[in-house]
Amino acid sequence: MGEDKSRIRTEPLPQIWSIARNLALNLYRDAGFNNMAQAYAERYPLGKRKSQ
Repeated sequence: MGEDKSRIRTEPLPQIWSIARNLALNLYRDAGFNNMAQAYAERYPLGKRKSQ
């Protein structure tokens, strides 16, 4: 989810980002996904992904 590229370093933003990440992962799990790469691929198909 881009943690390595994140420039957020000061308190309390890293903790807030961690909470948001865990929320997103739990929403994917509640939707029936066990594999987060699969969930992302289904949510953002190759033809519709944003270029980075």
